[in-house]
Amino acid sequence: MRILSAGLFYIFCDEKPLDLNGRRRLITGYIVVPQDSWNRLGPERRELKEPKNLPRLKRVQTLLENTDGVALIAYADLKRELLQKGERDGTDDIPDMSRSDNAWSATMAYGLAALFGWLKKNGLCVQTADLYHDMRILKTEHCDALRRVVTQTLPEIIRETERQSFSFCEFQPKVRRFKYVGKPHDDVMPDKFQAGVNVAHHLLQNVRDFINQPQRGPIHVQNISVEVIRFLENFQAGFLPTIEER
Repeated sequence: MRILSAGLFYIFCDEKPLDLNGRRRLITGYIVVPQDSWNRLGPERRELKEPKNLPRLKRVQTLLENTDGVALIAYADLKRELLQKGERDGTDDIPDMSRSDNAWSATMAYGLAALFGWLKKNGLCVQTADLYHDMRILKTEHCDALRRVVTQTLPEIIRETERQSFSFCEFQPKVRRFKYVGKPHDDVMPDKFQAGVNVAHHLLQNVRDFINQPQRGPIHVQNISVEVIRFLENFQAGFLPTIEER
């Protein structure tokens, strides 16, 4: 088992919604790689252009193996009633946001908690990371609140989910940065952060197969429906449950 506990790590994230029978599946994919390993890769490898004799998904798996990286796909299956079109939510620090944006940010936060919890459970203790994710247009207040959750209160969410799923352990991961990454312009080589988010994007292109066969080498799948549904069902306009109340 690889012990990913020293140094700094990148987490690259993308999301993908799917429509199912009467449900909406919200999916987030996370690529976790040591920063030194990622920075040493040439652009052809980071952009999944090599090895040329392998299909794209196998290139993702090979990239993870060559960089001592891992990946997690987290998904939440939500009933349509929880995502009524036009529904608005609000809190003291986010006066107004769409229900879909609220659900997306909850999926992001609980997905990260699942990621760190899974890493810890398997002895892969990533303690400090910089997170870069695909662009999503949020109001400034919502964006700031989500950044605070990810960079400041994530350990509390991890401990909450651990108490409900597997043995409690002291774990204080630190996400130093939480940044949006825009897509590169046409005919412009992506930078290393855009390339990383693109790897997460390609990971999710085969997400149906992964969920049906959830363990493939360094890639893990986790269902976070219970956590996200509980959060949304308890959510009332103008009131965001605290960690203890969720």
